[in-house]
Amino acid sequence: MRYTVLLLAIICIALAVNVDLFAQDSLNVQQVGRIYNYWQGPADVFVQGDYAYIATGSSGLQILDVSDLDLIRVISQCEDNPKDARSVFIQDDYAYVIGGSGFLVIDISDPEHPDELSCSDIPGDEIMVEGNYAYVTAGRDGLKIIDISDPESPEIVSVCDIRCGYSFISNGYAYVISIEGIIVIDISDPESPEEVGSFELEYTSWCIFVSGNYAFIGRIDYLYIINIADPDNITEVSRCQVLGEVVFDVFVNGNYAYVMEGKFDGYSEIEFCGLQIIDLSDIENPHVVGSFRTGVQPNGVFIAGDYAYLTDDNWDGLRDYLRIVDVSNPARPLGICLYDRDKTYSVFISGDIAYVVAGDLLTIDISDSERPNELGLIRNVGRAKIHVEDNMLYMARSDLKIFDVSNPSRPNQVGQCEAPGAIDIAVSENYAYIIGFDDDFYIIDISDPINPEVVNTNHDLEYLISVYVSGNYCFIANEIGILYIFNISDPSEPSLVGSHIIEDYEITDISVGADYAYLVGYYWPSFSTLLKIIDISEPDNTEEVGNFELDDLASAVFIYESYAYIAEWQGIRIVDICDPENPIEVGYNISRSGIANDVFVFHNLIYLADEKYVGIYHFTHPEFIGNGSFNQTLNEFLIFPAYPNPFNSATTITYGLPYQSQVSLQIYNPLGQRINTLYEGYQYPGIHTTTLTANKLPSGLYFIRLETPGQSLSNKIMLVK
Repeated sequence: MRYTVLLLAIICIALAVNVDLFAQDSLNVQQVGRIYNYWQGPADVFVQGDYAYIATGSSGLQILDVSDLDLIRVISQCEDNPKDARSVFIQDDYAYVIGGSGFLVIDISDPEHPDELSCSDIPGDEIMVEGNYAYVTAGRDGLKIIDISDPESPEIVSVCDIRCGYSFISNGYAYVISIEGIIVIDISDPESPEEVGSFELEYTSWCIFVSGNYAFIGRIDYLYIINIADPDNITEVSRCQVLGEVVFDVFVNGNYAYVMEGKFDGYSEIEFCGLQIIDLSDIENPHVVGSFRTGVQPNGVFIAGDYAYLTDDNWDGLRDYLRIVDVSNPARPLGICLYDRDKTYSVFISGDIAYVVAGDLLTIDISDSERPNELGLIRNVGRAKIHVEDNMLYMARSDLKIFDVSNPSRPNQVGQCEAPGAIDIAVSENYAYIIGFDDDFYIIDISDPINPEVVNTNHDLEYLISVYVSGNYCFIANEIGILYIFNISDPSEPSLVGSHIIEDYEITDISVGADYAYLVGYYWPSFSTLLKIIDISEPDNTEEVGNFELDDLASAVFIYESYAYIAEWQGIRIVDICDPENPIEVGYNISRSGIANDVFVFHNLIYLADEKYVGIYHFTHPEFIGNGSFNQTLNEFLIFPAYPNPFNSATTITYGLPYQSQVSLQIYNPLGQRINTLYEGYQYPGIHTTTLTANKLPSGLYFIRLETPGQSLSNKIMLVK
């Protein structure tokens, strides 16, 4: 059953919602920020100055600071429109992004704070920009020419009715790859494009790049070079055979062509996948001078200075990377780094630093939650579980690895100890407690982090999934509903003092608070999911005292003060456990952005790792709503002061309904003009919260108005940017 939860994940559908002013499906829990962003995979890259702009499919446009190749970091993203970013082009202070669902124009004059200016219903596959026009290839829909002189209102001015796959724009001409070959279109008058030449090709072409009087065309087995000086008389000049089966992309810079090659499909026997560099100094006799193997299916290439930026398109479902290669010596290209953004699996907070496990481990400064700053990373940690204490990071991944993180920008491994198959870890005082994939339980003395030592091993357990330490006891949960309790007052001689069995219940995580253990899991095979509360005050005589039915499968639970914070697959749920025999739901936030894998609570903020990003949430404790008291049954409609207020980018609006009612929650400016509607519809009685994000609003005074039949309440809010 170890993979049951993973297999069930394929039935979940992640829904994303994007509006500049939006209401979350929430109760008393509001998202106030995020750290780290996953990307689906780099589909296209454009580099300008110190920044790389990556089109990453469903995760949109990601902007990377590449000024220091030892520490590449995402500084911002526009992930919501279009939903499947396929191509990006940068001109001056604007990024132009195209995808199957639309065309996006973004002001990038400040790359750390991109401003989405427009999103038009103009789908396409590839984009280039020249002057005041964007040229979009859209397969059977032809070549679309878009007037972008007003970035906030782009407009199609003409369409070339050609079935095209790729194109290149240069000096008033569009060079379009079609089924018939290469078609040359005069676009000097973009509103009246005119075909002026063509060149037949026997096989399908995959890419084109134009430099001077020559077009470089990628095809099966060869890079073709044709002379386009006279569009009426296009001629082949030469061709260069490549090692790969197909040329997928080409970029020409100076006397060299940089060619990305790979397999025609996943079943090809061709072994070479990667970059080849072709010397063009003798255009009639091009020849390969250097190569760089990537080992995976290539996608695109962009040259900036002495570096080639390569993107992968991995058909095997493995991680897709942005690869940076030093090509200052074309004969000896040298790989500098790999960079990707995997899904988030877990998060741990210590002081002002968040440690995020996402394939790699990232250290992120969260002292300013609105502007998290990525500091450093540890490569290739998979789904490691971690614990941070006293500037030491303890990692369970195959073995125990120990890192000094006193300088979060440069984590430094100082020790390692064998713990084969390590999958989870708990740390208490001078000992690490680790469970392994092979169902082993290790206790390791870490008093000397440089020389950790195993002091006890237990091989008699099975199906282990989670470990937690509290006081003199270690609690280990397995996947078949058993909770083991060990006395660890002497870590070198732990003793099994109790166990608790829940029939047909598959545990996914455990946490402990005071005299109770809190388990999340589900019954097999009904998949009904519950929080189980076990009285462990007498370890040899445990008793289930309460449970709470959840709406979705849960992957993690965290106990903080008198609340259980539960990571459900599509969000966070909070349960009041003051009375363990009568747990009560007091908050939730269903984001539907991804599958929630882990949750951590620190200084009253909730950090939820939900695959696509780590969201930061604020829980408004019910007892603190209003004038210090909270009633489950309200007697009147209420709107509480927004928090924070004044605010910089987001604030939370809380209001209460005494009974089910039609509700309208709106934003007005001082002139009485309605800016937007945050919510419109029926809602159940109780306390409700809404997060207002003001990406495009100017600084100033605004009014929140709550309207119900016969009622109108309002509050002031101040936006300060």
